Amino acid sequence: MSWNMLIAGYVEHGLGDQAIKCFRQMDDEGIISDDITYTCILNACAAIMSLEIGEEIYARVSKQGLLKENVVLGTALINMYAKCLAFERACKVFDELPERDTVTWSALIAGYVENGLSDQAFECFKRMEDEGVSPDALPYVSTLKACAGIGSLEVGEELHAKVSEQGILKKNIVVATALIDMYAKCGALQRAGKVFDGLPQRDIVSWNVLIAGYAQAGQVDMVFSTFRRMRIECIQPNLVTFLALLNACCHSALLNQGEQLFHEMIVLYNLKPIIEHYTCVDEGQIIFDAIEQWYCLDPSIEHYNCMVDLFSRAGEFEKAKHYLVDDVSTLLAFLGACHKLENFDLGRLAFKKIVQLDEKCAAAYVCMANIYA
Repeated sequence: MSWNMLIAGYVEHGLGDQAIKCFRQMDDEGIISDDITYTCILNACAAIMSLEIGEEIYARVSKQGLLKENVVLGTALINMYAKCLAFERACKVFDELPERDTVTWSALIAGYVENGLSDQAFECFKRMEDEGVSPDALPYVSTLKACAGIGSLEVGEELHAKVSEQGILKKNIVVATALIDMYAKCGALQRAGKVFDGLPQRDIVSWNVLIAGYAQAGQVDMVFSTFRRMRIECIQPNLVTFLALLNACCHSALLNQGEQLFHEMIVLYNLKPIIEHYTCVDEGQIIFDAIEQWYCLDPSIEHYNCMVDLFSRAGEFEKAKHYLVDDVSTLLAFLGACHKLENFDLGRLAFKKIVQLDEKCAAAYVCMANIYA
């Protein structure tokens, strides 16, 4: 149990290599692995796409006969194969399982979706229904993502009807958000807004999905009216919110508004961590010790890229320079603008900086050659 807890901790924090190293140490000390150990290691293999070690675990669990009685382990194995792009192996394990629940079906569907195999995801979902398995939230979310990926509005509307009929839409905000995202990416923004307005509760993810949908469609007025509405309802924006807003500014050449938003993100929402302890004492005994903490919003590379792109497109290179960071993608955006607007001197400076960071960046050499030409 103690080994399993340590391995699970590594996996939960994305440290797949450390989890496998711990598993090897456990083996060396003669501790026998159980189904929980194997499940954790398979999740680690999925995270780092280690098919070889995943195959080793499959051999072990098959030899011990664990797959015949443990659907969770079978699901982890399917997920591992799907993440490693070994779909034939994933389907083979899937077909061998004596029973399959909605989580198992979801693992296979999600694997197809994550690798752009939307048609296979649809077929898998239909097969699940044909076998009499009633979908819950997980399969619906994955299949809606497939619809969003290829713009399949017709299938998305069928799924909308099903989740509404089953009452899932009113109870599960994750499904509702996936539905909003599907409609937005299919260009049906009016439908997306209608689903959003019908939600009994809305979290930051659902707000962000709607704002990003409007931004992607170039509906700038709706982007900012939705953002204002979000703030009126006292929803705290996060980095994803501001990225969608800055993208909208970038594609509509809203220089002043973009600069104001970037400043607002740092000054108004970049709150330094403040930790205060509140202790309630009743008859000398501590009842609770609560911690209140504000989170920091440090702009990411993507935010800086937006600002560089925003000012570079308008030829405001001096302002764009203020947002340059030591990142190849940011400098490439700047170099591309220098090429487009024929700013030789700044282009050469950006090129030199890129080469310092990555001397094998082919795109930088091509762009600089074009500038020289």
